[in-house]
Formats: sequence, structure tokens, C-alpha cells
Amino acid sequence: MTRLRLSVITLALVLFTAALGIALGAGPLQDDMHDAFLRRPAQTGPDPEQQQRMAALQRTVQYDNDAVTAVAPSLLAGRLEGRPVAVLALPGADPAHVDAVVGDIEAADGFVSARLRVGPDLIDPAARTLVDTLSAGQLKEYDDLDVPDSAGVYDRVGLILGRAILTDPDSGEAIDDAASSVLNGFMTADLLSGEMPDERASLAVIVAGPEQGDDETSTAEASIVASLAQAVDSRGDGAVLAGPPGAADPGGAVAAVREDTEIAQTVSTVDTVDTRLGQIGAVLALVEQASGSVGHYGVMDAPDGAMPR
Repeated sequence: MTRLRLSVITLALVLFTAALGIALGAGPLQDDMHDAFLRRPAQTGPDPEQQQRMAALQRTVQYDNDAVTAVAPSLLAGRLEGRPVAVLALPGADPAHVDAVVGDIEAADGFVSARLRVGPDLIDPAARTLVDTLSAGQLKEYDDLDVPDSAGVYDRVGLILGRAILTDPDSGEAIDDAASSVLNGFMTADLLSGEMPDERASLAVIVAGPEQGDDETSTAEASIVASLAQAVDSRGDGAVLAGPPGAADPGGAVAAVREDTEIAQTVSTVDTVDTRLGQIGAVLALVEQASGSVGHYGVMDAPDGAMPR
């Protein structure tokens, strides 16, 4: 009798366990158990609410860009009337950002007298010997440029380049033989590329790309850019260094200018050149430079706010 009762209980437990397994397998845990068995995550569909929020955000961003583009001509008109501007694009600078800045200079009734791209070797610390040798020879082309004996290699290069493309008069000056010779030397050595300008500018805007990291090489390159910007600034009525937000991170060119208290007093910076407002801000910073003022604008710890007033 006891053995029969034990057999019945055992059979009941087996049947109950089987039934429970079937219920769980067919129930809410089926997919999770199956996915766990296959060792892959459960598949989930897109979140309709999240998709709607993203679509609304994209429409808002597009509206803001369209609105800024629409008002840019009236905001900029006449601000750089007759001013020639030299535009230098650093390695890594987005051509679309450079194009936008050029367009805004023209919308401000200025004109681009020189549009040049800086070759990687010009700011590469590993190419210092090449830059040093070339600049020492080019300095002999000028009889009106004083370079202090204490000047570093890149201070000297900046002064030589600045003398070639910039001048004091607001309306600029024609490129002279010395400037043409110097620019040809830069281009032959692949330190610069672009078309030979016909005129020297009174202002300069330097467009940077994002930082490439805060390692030793990137930091050294950013420091070189800051030295070049300061020297170029000293040859005309002013210079602006504009880059995307990453350029204001450690190892970026904008950060290098802002962190050097001496350079920050002469060269303006903008860290939002990847936006329409930032591109307009770069041109307004040029206007500010022409009036003798300096500012640092953008979203990355910019001490003077979003844009020039």
C-alpha cells in the first residue's frame, strides 16, 4: 500500500512538472528562454515615441539652420565693406565649413583675397627641420620684415607667412614680388596649397578641424597653430581662429589659443564653426577684430558668450 501511494505521488509530480514546463514554454518566458538558449539578446522593435521625438528634434534643427541662413544677409550686410580677408584652412578642416565662412565674408560685403590650405608638415613637429630650413631662406626675400633673434621657428614662419598675405591698410595691397616668391616656396614644399593670391588682405580667418586627441603630438600641433595665428595676427588688423567644439577640447587649436594668456589677448576664437550661427559668428569676430577688440565665443567654456554682440 505504501509502495503504491509513493508511485502515485511520483507520477503526479512528473505530470505536474511536465505541465508546468509546457505552460512556461508557451507563456511569457518562452522568448527569453529561447533567446538565452541561442545566446542572443531578445529582439525589440523601435520605440515609436522615441522616433517621434527624434523626428521633431531634426525638424527643429533644420528650421533653426534655415532661419539663420535666411537672416544672415541682413545681419552681415556691410559689416566688412571692401575688406579683403585671407582664409587659411588647417589640416582636418571641413571644406563645407570653409565654404560657409567664405560665403558669409562675401555676404558681409568683404571679399576673399587668398584662400589657402595648410599642409600637414607645416604644423607637424616631426617636420620642424624642414620648416626651419625653408623659413630661414625665405626670410632673406624681405627687406622690410624684422624677426627678433629670440623668435621660435613657428613664430618666424608665422611672421613670414603673415607678411606674404596680410598688410595694414584696410583695403589691402597688391602682392609684391617678395610675397609671391615666399608663397611659391611654401607651395613647392607642400606646406601650402591653393591659388596664388593677387592681393594681400587686412584680416585673416583660420579654420580648424576637431582635435585629434590630447596626446603629445596633438598638443604640440595645437601649440604650433596658436603661434602661427599670433604671428599672422600681428601682420594685419586681426585674425580669428574658428573650429568645431572639439577644437576647444584639450589638444585642440582653439584650446591652445585660449589657454595661452598672451595669445588670447590678440587672437579671437570661435568653437562652433560647424553650425550656421558659428560661421556667422566667425565673421562677426572678424568685424570685432577690425575695430581693435578681441573675443572668444562658442559653447566650450567660451568666456565671452555665444557670439559677438
